[in-house]
Amino acid sequence: MHKKVCTALALTLSFAMASMPALAGERAALVKGSLVNIRAEATVKSSKVTNLFSNASITVNDSVQGSDGSTWYPVKYAGGQGYIRSDFVKFPVQYQRDEAFENELNQQGFPESYKEGLRNLHAEFPSWRFQGMKTNLNWDAVLNGEMEGTSSLVDKNAISS
Repeated sequence: MHKKVCTALALTLSFAMASMPALAGERAALVKGSLVNIRAEATVKSSKVTNLFSNASITVNDSVQGSDGSTWYPVKYAGGQGYIRSDFVKFPVQYQRDEAFENELNQQGFPESYKEGLRNLHAEFPSWRFQGMKTNLNWDAVLNGEMEGTSSLVDKNAISS
């Protein structure tokens, strides 16, 4: 009897585990936020290990539920490890060629130098629509006008796009 119960329990567990989704494992990601706290444990009450700046490269593992109710990722970064709250993690998105989007860019006359950035934005925000606006302004004239009587944040020797 005991042997039958153990066998049945083992079979039940193996079927249950087989039907569970596979864990994602380690994934590359970026920090989303200007100065994000990395914590020693998965809670805002835990001590701060360090701060990471926006777009810092990190590696996260499967998410965990923190004792504060938030979702956290165990994180590795250059110089250490800890926990980062999930709303401060951004996963890279790959652009899949979209002929309709490419045609829109071409019809509006976007220069090739703009397209890579617009493709990346489209991959992350597919519902956004980009509207080209021809100003007929000369870049050098704009910079010279910007420099008149003020201190400009645009370097006079900036390379045009």
